[in-house]
Amino acid sequence: MAESATQEHVFEHLRTRSLREGNVVVYVLEGSLDASNLPQFENTVIESCNAQQAKVLLDCSGLTHLSSSGIGSFYRFFNACRSSGGAFSICAVPDRIQAVLDLVGLTRVLKPAENRAAAIELLASAEASA
Repeated sequence: MAESATQEHVFEHLRTRSLREGNVVVYVLEGSLDASNLPQFENTVIESCNAQQAKVLLDCSGLTHLSSSGIGSFYRFFNACRSSGGAFSICAVPDRIQAVLDLVGLTRVLKPAENRAAAIELLASAEASA
């Protein structure tokens, strides 16, 4: 699947790269998602989610910390994408962050994928079943 040009966003304690793979906007996260950077990052992702029938994926392979506010933002991204007729997913979640998402029940809603390719396939199947 062809990737488009990468755009970098640097927030306090968090660096992201956004790119498009097919019809999916992918945000690759590196660092900590917490109160110091959440408002700016959330605005960036919500803008993508609000596009008609948006498919948005967070690649969490480089995520080192996720605050409780960050957990809430994942749910807000899911709802924003769904309300625009799109879909949201996460992938490559580090084990200790995955354990927290399991504990709060968010993995039942988000159904994280093991890797980016699997997540993109999941988002494509969400489109086919919509």
